[in-house]
Amino acid sequence: MIKKICILLVLVGFVFSAAEAQKQIVTQTNSWATYMGSHRLSDRWGVYTEYSWRRSGLSFDNWMQSLSRVAVDYYTKSGAQLSVGYAFIGFYKYGAQPISYTRNEQRTFLQLITSQQLGRFYTSNRFRLEQRWLQNKTLSDGNYVMNEDDPFIYNNRLRYRYSVNVPLTKKTMEDNTLFLAMTDEVFINAGKEIKLNVFDQNRFITGLGWRLDKNRNIQVGYMNQYIVKGDAKKAERNNTLNLILNWGLDFRKSTTITAPAK
Repeated sequence: MIKKICILLVLVGFVFSAAEAQKQIVTQTNSWATYMGSHRLSDRWGVYTEYSWRRSGLSFDNWMQSLSRVAVDYYTKSGAQLSVGYAFIGFYKYGAQPISYTRNEQRTFLQLITSQQLGRFYTSNRFRLEQRWLQNKTLSDGNYVMNEDDPFIYNNRLRYRYSVNVPLTKKTMEDNTLFLAMTDEVFINAGKEIKLNVFDQNRFITGLGWRLDKNRNIQVGYMNQYIVKGDAKKAERNNTLNLILNWGLDFRKSTTITAPAK
């Protein structure tokens, strides 16, 4: 069943991407630096923390987004990981198609991660359902102010991510190993406020990583981010420098389970 859902979501992404030929597409460069931490409290429970510093330009010139995320993780006996979490995001004006005003978003999410090793290939599937509350502002006397009657716009978003890590300097993913990392993630919007841009975005990431140990690694790579704007007439193709630090803490006396990176 999970494989069928994965295939369906990827196909949906390709279908919507193929329909983008007539959009007003701008190509831009951005830089993201992200910290992620999976902190194990016990064999079954953990806490996840994340901060992503997202800037426009390759030299981290101006604000694009600021994202903070926290979650409670539950590790099942089968190896799957279930999470419930909260995120706070600040959106800023940037690029050739800027938003009308800076605003914040509050977000809750439910998540499932499954992992599998296929020879030298370490794969994972992540399903995330997001509930999003975006600030709603109106223009008053030349300035955007909160809409008191309708302060938030609510919608849902479904995300599916497939990731593959391949060790390069050793046969298996061990400490002090250089590895190749590849990820693709499809975003689908849902809700009564979504009129035109059901397909929200796609992120393809590839790069190199260095595994320090089972809880820590660093990655440097490239992300191609394709975003469809709310009017479905404009779109962004962002070429992004992607820096990732996975740094987890393990509070168990003995450790036998490796947490998948989020």
